Amino acid sequence: MGVKTRYKILCGDAVEQLKRLPANSVQVCVTSPPYYNLRDYGTATWIGGDPACQHVKGAHSSKSSTLRDGKGGGGKLEATTMPYTDVCGRCGARRIDKQIGVETTPEHYIESLVKVFREVRRVLKPDGTCWVNIGDSYSSGGRKTTPAVQTISQGNAKYEAMEHRPRPRTPNLKEKDMIGIPWMLAFAMRDDGWYLRSECLWIKKNCLPESVKDRCTKSHEHIFHFSKSPNYYFDADAIAEPSTASEENEEELRNGGKSTLLDEPVREERKAKGHGRVGGEKYVDVYGGGSKPFEDKGTRNKRDCWVMASAGVRDEHFAPFPEELPETCIKAGSKENDIVLDPFTGSGTTGFVALRLGRRFIGVELNPKFVTIAEKRFMRAIPSLAWEMY
Repeated sequence: MGVKTRYKILCGDAVEQLKRLPANSVQVCVTSPPYYNLRDYGTATWIGGDPACQHVKGAHSSKSSTLRDGKGGGGKLEATTMPYTDVCGRCGARRIDKQIGVETTPEHYIESLVKVFREVRRVLKPDGTCWVNIGDSYSSGGRKTTPAVQTISQGNAKYEAMEHRPRPRTPNLKEKDMIGIPWMLAFAMRDDGWYLRSECLWIKKNCLPESVKDRCTKSHEHIFHFSKSPNYYFDADAIAEPSTASEENEEELRNGGKSTLLDEPVREERKAKGHGRVGGEKYVDVYGGGSKPFEDKGTRNKRDCWVMASAGVRDEHFAPFPEELPETCIKAGSKENDIVLDPFTGSGTTGFVALRLGRRFIGVELNPKFVTIAEKRFMRAIPSLAWEMY
């Protein structure tokens, strides 16, 4: 295929492009699909009507404002208020779009995602896993709202992403209901044949403020861990975290044998059960059957709550997640030189991390402008890549 690279990004519809990949060829999938009714990334085409028409509901006045990228740099976002519709009110053209996230109902959205992940399961190796980061959204009860279109400048090119869409009323959703999108997807994928192994939470250290006054501010997103088979590859040591037991023992040494990390009743209960130091060695109770020497490696199995700062808004993409998130999933689910897949590549964070960790990467992205952004990002950071695609 000409120049050899360690990555390949396929541009087009996710299901159609995944069908091009051979079965049992990918080790791990790490992805974050477009969230339901949050943004329109401008991939639509219009059929019929007047080609010269701007395809809006009707005459309108635009309002523009400039938003900073949140990092104090030169990146700017221009937000323009515009109406949105699937049928042009001026010329009657119909909007055709293959992007996921703009479906008319949550059920249709979940159905679209299940079709994508069905192809992902086919291309995964028998011991492969899939990690899906997804957030929830709320029902507006069918209220008519005026969405905002944000325009991003990338060099001389510009593209738009719809910030909000009116959410239609569905029979089982009331106004202000949390929809439950993450668990709808998790259960649907489980019903489709996936093994639902765990739910992890991404706890955002720097979550965005919300103006709501009748509920708590949302500061987390879901990460679901799926496997293709009941037995699968999982490198627990690669993502192990510092052990609190080790921290406690160090605290004991600094405080003359007394730990300040445990309350006195808890500490006495641990000693009664055989935990703690005995004759200079650490002992643990084995399922109530007595105690034995405990080897403290200074680490423990990673917990399912991951405290990470969000990446913030960048010029490349509206919704990049932090590099630490895919790094954790890739380390747990693959070895060096394995293939990592992201069927919703966006600006390429998963691919960038995969290449940095010595893996190979296959991405799928509907928007060709994002493909260009991701490839430039890869080559700027890792210019000497070599892998011949099949």
